Amino acid sequence: MPIVSNFNITEKWQFKCASRAFLPQLAVVPFMQEDSCHCRPLVKVGDKVSEGQIIATPLSIIKNSYSANIHAPLPGVVKEIRSVSLPDGKRSDAAVIAVGGSFSFLGKKNFPAEWSLFSPESLQSMIAEKGIISTFEKPCSLASEISRVKSSSKRFVVLRLFDEDPSRQTDSFVSNRYPAQVAEGCSIIASALQAEGIILVASKKDGSPITTEIKSRFFENIEHATVSADTSQYPCGFKRDIVRLVKKNSKNIAPVFESLSHKDLFIDPETAFAVYEAVVCGIPMTSCFVHVTGDCLRVSGVLRVSIGTSMGFLASQCGGFLHNVSKVVVNGLYTGTAAPGFDVPVTKIVKSVTFLPVFELVDPHYASCVRCGECRKVCPEHLYPDLLHSRLKGMDKVVKKELLETALLCSGCSLCNSVCPSRLPLSQSIAVLKKERNYE
Repeated sequence: MPIVSNFNITEKWQFKCASRAFLPQLAVVPFMQEDSCHCRPLVKVGDKVSEGQIIATPLSIIKNSYSANIHAPLPGVVKEIRSVSLPDGKRSDAAVIAVGGSFSFLGKKNFPAEWSLFSPESLQSMIAEKGIISTFEKPCSLASEISRVKSSSKRFVVLRLFDEDPSRQTDSFVSNRYPAQVAEGCSIIASALQAEGIILVASKKDGSPITTEIKSRFFENIEHATVSADTSQYPCGFKRDIVRLVKKNSKNIAPVFESLSHKDLFIDPETAFAVYEAVVCGIPMTSCFVHVTGDCLRVSGVLRVSIGTSMGFLASQCGGFLHNVSKVVVNGLYTGTAAPGFDVPVTKIVKSVTFLPVFELVDPHYASCVRCGECRKVCPEHLYPDLLHSRLKGMDKVVKKELLETALLCSGCSLCNSVCPSRLPLSQSIAVLKKERNYE
């Protein structure tokens, strides 16, 4: 499999602690927090809301009763409802909440609930009601993902303990800083799924204390195994990479895991931590960990950010800018997207925000494909990104259906983009092709 080992990282050392970001005076909470799932607002201008109150519910609630609700991240008053840009460039209506009043969760003492008394169906409903979004690759309702995997004859949970994009640290930080919470959150997810087993995918370089937590406190009655990934190489943390890794280590793990596939339930530490807070502490998903970095900033770090905080406000908490910002990249330099501006709010799917100066950017202008074949050489799944891109653009109408269906294999690592001399959006084109044909 083609790999890259000289990739860019934004930090020389891992962060040891996180700071809670300052509370914004105005929280802009979009009514679309997961991919293409629009929500119906339950509040109007002038309404008072409490921290954690449900302010929007999915439009598709009849079709899919496990879509995630949206909650008010702060107490206050709804000042307006307006259209805003999202981190991925889409637009959505959003509630603008002016902070005010007392908090329901922030600064309050938690009284842990005994979640083992709940049925799997109750746990799944609670995960949906608390608005938990799975942020492993494609963002979606975790409860909906549980429903999808439940239809399988064998069900597994795969917990990746590091970031698939080497330019961010969010998942690695959460797994190392909050091992007990992540382990318990993973246990809750496995119980809701009625999983037959769980696989922990740890970094060979750093390891993780979660392995010890699970072996000593959880999953006594469920099969579990740990495999180590070489995170000095890229890609190594996408679904198909993990499946190959498990198959490679089949002699060292239980035979039950031989049927693992990319269709099983894959989660990351931040999702597991959110489930822990939701089920054990009763706290809905109103905040997330965000790695704020970039050479434009005076300092970088991991912040616990309230949903609806603007990205420009995060930069001000990091001491402001040393250089003029040319681009704001969300969720990593490899797999992320460019945000439309500083006013874009943090949503549940945001894991990192990188502020890039002009001197770090390459020429963004496209050119015609020169048929160099570099994208084919570097593709870990041995796809033909150039042909798939040309078919999407209507430039090559003789591409066969069998070749188009290979788009299903794309992990979204974006290595094809990084080597293309014409700067073509190959990875994005394949993603659009998959979505248009309902391949995802």
